[in-house]
Amino acid sequence: MQWSDGPNGGFSTVDPDAESDRLPAPVVQGEYGPAKVNVAAQRHDPTSLFSWVAALVRRYRQCPELAWGAGSTLDHDTASVLAHWTEHEGRAVLTLHNFAASPTNVTLTLPEVGAGTRFVELLGEQAGAVRTVDDDGSLRLDLDAYAAHWLRTEG
Repeated sequence: MQWSDGPNGGFSTVDPDAESDRLPAPVVQGEYGPAKVNVAAQRHDPTSLFSWVAALVRRYRQCPELAWGAGSTLDHDTASVLAHWTEHEGRAVLTLHNFAASPTNVTLTLPEVGAGTRFVELLGEQAGAVRTVDDDGSLRLDLDAYAAHWLRTEG
């Protein structure tokens, strides 16, 4: 991502017409060029890609389970959803990512935790919401198109 909508995306003051050989690569043009995609424009927009990635980085740093935990994918019946479980020092993070262009739902069986286990939502507008594992050990979640849930065991 470019730094700004200025010349060379804010990375260099070199004149791209006169000294293009001094640039390591040509500046991206078009839909993903600096005029439309840059940090300066996105850093104060809570719905931007920059803000989303910054939120992911913050949550990653707050959850040692993601960096140091033993991870595994979870089986379920929704083909478009990747469900991933990481656990470290008694805490766990459950991440779900819907790769489909349409909303979906997924039901997970979580034998790793007991009924009544509470998870706190870490991302987006629902951050802080609590999800509870049902009596039968399942957890059902709805995911919007291309959406993600990162849930951390409470405690």
